[in-house]
Order: sequence, then C-alpha cells, then structure tokens
Amino acid sequence: MNKKRRSQAALVVIILCFVLTMAVNGFAFDKERKGFILGFGLGPGFSSYSQSIDSVSVGIDSEDLSKVALLTNFKIGYAPTNQIMVYWMSKVNWFGREDTVQTTTSTREETITAANGVGGLGITYFFRPKAPSLYLTAGGGFAVRSEPFRGTDSWMSLGLAGAIGWEFKPNWGLELSAIWGEPTHEDAPYEYQANFLGVGLSINVLGY
Repeated sequence: MNKKRRSQAALVVIILCFVLTMAVNGFAFDKERKGFILGFGLGPGFSSYSQSIDSVSVGIDSEDLSKVALLTNFKIGYAPTNQIMVYWMSKVNWFGREDTVQTTTSTREETITAANGVGGLGITYFFRPKAPSLYLTAGGGFAVRSEPFRGTDSWMSLGLAGAIGWEFKPNWGLELSAIWGEPTHEDAPYEYQANFLGVGLSINVLGY
C-alpha cells in the first residue's frame, strides 16, 4: 500500500474513533453497565506469525515475521448484569510487510498492509459493579489472516482471544489483549497455512 493509501487508511481510523467516541458519549448516560453495549479500542500491538504455501505436499514458499502492529478492538452486545457482558468481538492486529507485486510490465517489492485477527463471541467479567474495576475477557470464534487492501481471499480457521483490563472511570479503560489463530486457505493446487500470536495494549471507550 503506497503512502497515499496509508494516509487515507489512517484518516479513516481517526474519523471512526471520533465518531464512535461521540456516539458513546451520546448514549452513555446512566453509568450502569447492564443493557446494550458498544465499544471500540485502539493502541500499539505486536504480531508474530509464520506462513507457508504448499503444492501437492511440496513446499513452495514460507515466511516468519515479528512486526510492530496497530491493535483495533471492537465489541457490540448486551450486559445482563453490571458485572457480565456478552457480545460480538473483533480484535485485529494491523501491520506492514514486504511482498512482491507483479504487474503486466514489472515486478517490484512493496509494503502492503496485512491483518491478523480473531472474531466471535466474547464474555467479560468485571470484579466490581461500578468503575474503577479490573475485568477479564475470554472469547473465540474464527481467526483470519488477510490483506484487505489487495482484494485477495482471506485465510480462515478457528481462533481464540483473551484480555485483562482496568476500567479506570465509567466508559473508559485500558486493556491488554492476546489473540491466537491458525488460519488456512485452499486454492487448488495450492494450500496456504499460517500461525499467528498477537498482543496489544489499547485504550477503550465503552458505551453503556
């Protein structure tokens, strides 16, 4: 992804954060966690992964990388009590990697944006019914390895996620997250496999 596209992507993230913050401030009026919830988090992360491409059990290419990443953390769902939340979650590490880009006239090395993430059902338990409070999160569903700005197929499989957080004031918290997955993809005669482990520290805004 070139500098112009990276700048556009960064602008979209900033605007999204601003809009979600305004939306959260708009409906977070009673400071009771029970009820509908909507949250978004952003912060630094780290992603370590390996991937391979095989054809008829013969290795064609492999790669092992550890990269600084940008973690995004999204959730939407419902809290049946002030200490338990159940929701749809999406935790994604975004990072750049070098890849060979082929066109009809040339072949060149280019930095592209890749994403490793886990989406699915998440559950959070708060140790206290009101902030400030520590909380634990566990979840799982599917793991995805993708290059979203290239239009290529995503690799998918099962994935897990967990986190420990500190809601230091109503609607605001710090969260240390971990994600793991082994996404795969088949496009005969090729088989694609990856294994990733990601961590990240995000500041989260949670509307309730």
